[in-house]
Amino acid sequence: MVAGEEDLPFIDCHSVEVEAGPQATWDALIEVLTRSLGSRGSKLAARALGCTELGKTDLPLAEGGSIPGFRIVTFAPTTQLTLAGEDRFSRYRLGFSLESATTDQTTLAATTSAAFPGLHGRLFRFLVVGSGAHALVTRRLLKTVGRSAAEGGRN
Repeated sequence: MVAGEEDLPFIDCHSVEVEAGPQATWDALIEVLTRSLGSRGSKLAARALGCTELGKTDLPLAEGGSIPGFRIVTFAPTTQLTLAGEDRFSRYRLGFSLESATTDQTTLAATTSAAFPGLHGRLFRFLVVGSGAHALVTRRLLKTVGRSAAEGGRN
């Protein structure tokens, strides 16, 4: 079973209020993800972790496409993006949802679910989740998207 299609244990959810409409927020999310997850460092990390998705970034991003470490499970512009993958230590899913309160205010949330089987998986979970690194990276990503969307204009 593929990580995007199975029930995985909930890890966490983080959100940020973005001072931009849903289209500008979506565009910023796609741009930031493409730039950060498509980087050479991300490709090397995906290879080192034994990720199943190692290929080049499929541009433009679309359902069924991939970026290093992730396959795109759901691609619903301005509302939802779901990425899933697996490596030698875990199976994981990262979902982004956008909700618009007004035409120039959007809530962007990132929800992570993952399974870490075996002894090595539990150690990996401690290193990534237990250390706080995952939460720090996720919050930084959301803030970067929010800042980029707000600077990009109102939609």
